[in-house]
Amino acid sequence: MPNISRLKKKIIQKLGFDPNNVDECFNAVKKTPRSIQYIKNPTKRVQLEAVKQQAHFIQYINNPDEEIQLVAVKQNGLYIQYIKNPSEEAQLEAVEQDPYSIRFIKSPSIEVQKAAIHYSNYRLAVIALCPNWQDFEQEIENNMMIKDIIE
Repeated sequence: MPNISRLKKKIIQKLGFDPNNVDECFNAVKKTPRSIQYIKNPTKRVQLEAVKQQAHFIQYINNPDEEIQLVAVKQNGLYIQYIKNPSEEAQLEAVEQDPYSIRFIKSPSIEVQKAAIHYSNYRLAVIALCPNWQDFEQEIENNMMIKDIIE
């Protein structure tokens, strides 16, 4: 059975940083944001650094808080797909950035669905992506913006 300290040294040598040292983790992520995938429980500071540089690395963060979620989806609404339980605010920001990101939100609220429709230039296509699209039938008939697209 290998010696634990030798194994730890090999890991540090391979990664180029000690994943248990907060300062080394931050510096590693600052230099190479992808390093976050090797950090078991990154601090919020480390998470923020990685996501500010490359928002899609949110996929390596378990249960990011709302601030981290918003940083990611403000860069690209489609990154909502990497967030397991996005906050309502993150969902709204994502559909504002890209209305088609609604397809990655498991159970968007009616408010989020309406926002996706509102921000889309192709409202009928976005309505079709909404899980409650039947709820919008009356809106489809009454909404002048949607009528303008149909005509």
